[in-house]
Order: sequence, then structure tokens, then C-alpha cells
Amino acid sequence: MYRYTGHPLLDVGIATIAAFAGKPDPTTLTEADLDAVADYMEANYVVDPLKSFLTVAFPNSGFTQPAYEKEPQQRKTYARRVLRLYRAGTPTLDTPCVFTGEHAADVSLDVKGELVRGRTFRQHVPLLTGEGVINFHPYGDAGLPVSGKALLALQAFPLGCAKVGGRLLAVHSDDPALIYQFARRFLEHNRKAIQTAQLAGDKKLPEYPRRPGTLVVEMLLGLEQERLEAAAEGRVASITAYHLTNSGQGVGLDIYHLPMEIGDFLRTAMTPDYRSAWEAVCARGWEELR
Repeated sequence: MYRYTGHPLLDVGIATIAAFAGKPDPTTLTEADLDAVADYMEANYVVDPLKSFLTVAFPNSGFTQPAYEKEPQQRKTYARRVLRLYRAGTPTLDTPCVFTGEHAADVSLDVKGELVRGRTFRQHVPLLTGEGVINFHPYGDAGLPVSGKALLALQAFPLGCAKVGGRLLAVHSDDPALIYQFARRFLEHNRKAIQTAQLAGDKKLPEYPRRPGTLVVEMLLGLEQERLEAAAEGRVASITAYHLTNSGQGVGLDIYHLPMEIGDFLRTAMTPDYRSAWEAVCARGWEELR
């Protein structure tokens, strides 16, 4: 059903859908798996805490549009429109999707049907330009053509990220297994946090109490520990973390790159020969930060 493309936003979204289905290999996903994650997003993206938090990913989209506060049905209409275009029978254009090469969906991605059919903008894909901005688009055609499958993955992207400093933290790697494992951990954390917030009536999604680089390294060490305990093989890989916001109050992107040498060092540090010494160094580092 899906294959990784090398694009961090799309790949993290694909990994999130795979993690939701419990299938590490995204090529094994079925339409029923996509239905399940679309159902979850349709139910939760239109209410708090995600409704308010998604402004960092999809500002002024149907999920977050302030004008829909008194028209909640409009949010549901929008969610149904953008989350179900992967289904067989969806009309398509001859124009290829910029992410997958498949046919772009022949659907206008707004409630009123006023947008150019098959085109996505800032409210659909983080860090794009807004409607009518022709800069950086071929032939002056604003927006990017996207397939229904790619659009679903891009909408799932925030669920596979950590909330850190009011932004999204996404982790990508040249090892697909690591993309999946980071997305899986973030997804599990987010689903628990969403449920807890809804039960408590909280409107905000809680944040990870870590800086982006610290969180990535901590989680990488945890994954290496899991691998060692399971005696599982894994290859050394580089990691790139993207700390981003697409908020209307200001777009921002910070990139943290961990080359494979760092991954190899951390993997070695977690082995029985060095683990006690490594933990002592970490403990001393936390003491000095206090």
C-alpha cells in the first residue's frame, strides 16, 4: 500500500499509519488499515486537545478554522473530505502526485469546493506556501498536486511527532526501521495523552519535558536497549530530527542531524562492557545541569 519516499514529512506519516496498524512494513497495509486511522483522525482532529494543537501543523484548515467554532459540522465535513481520498473510486487527475508519482486526487480540498482541484496548500501540508502564492511552483501554478494516499499520510504526520516547545518534533532516518520505531513511540505517547486530556477536559496537549536533541538521544538509547534485550540485529544509521512549526504566528524549522558515527557510539555505549560507565557519565551530566 505504501512505500517510503525519502521525504521526511511523508515518511513519518506513513510510519505513523503503519504503527497505528501494528505493521512495521508499510507495504502490507490494507485499505481497512487506512480506514481505521482515518476514523481515529476524523473523530479526534475536530475536538480538543488536537483541534487547538493542530494549528502548528495545519493552520486555517478545516480542523482548526476559528470560523467553524459555531459550525462543528463543517469540521466534520472537511475531515471526511481530506481523509478518505485514498479509497478506490476516488476521481483522479492526469497530474502526478509530487510525492508518490500516483495520480493526484481530483477533489477540491476545502469545504466550499473553491480551491483548485487536487492542489494542496499550507493548511494541508506543513511548510508549504499559502493559496495564490505562485513562487517556487512550476508554470506559476500555486499549490502541490497530491494523491489521496499521500494526503492521508501527511494528515497523520502530527500523530507520529512529539510536542516539544510548542512545535512538532519529527525523526527521519536512512533506516526505515528507525523511522517506524520513533513514530510508534510518539504515537503511543500521543494517544495516551489525548485520551487523558479529553477525560480531564483539558484543551492542550501536554509536552515532552525535554529539549529536542535530548529527547532524540534518549529515545535512541531506549530503542538500542530494546534491541539488545531482544538480541535483534540492526544496522547503524544516521538520524535527522526536524523541529518545526507551521503556525500562522510564525513558521520555524530547526534541523538536528546525528551522523551514523554517533549512532554507532550510542549503540556501543549500551553494551554490557560500557553501559555502567555510560550511565555514570549521564548521571554526572544531569547533576551539572541542575
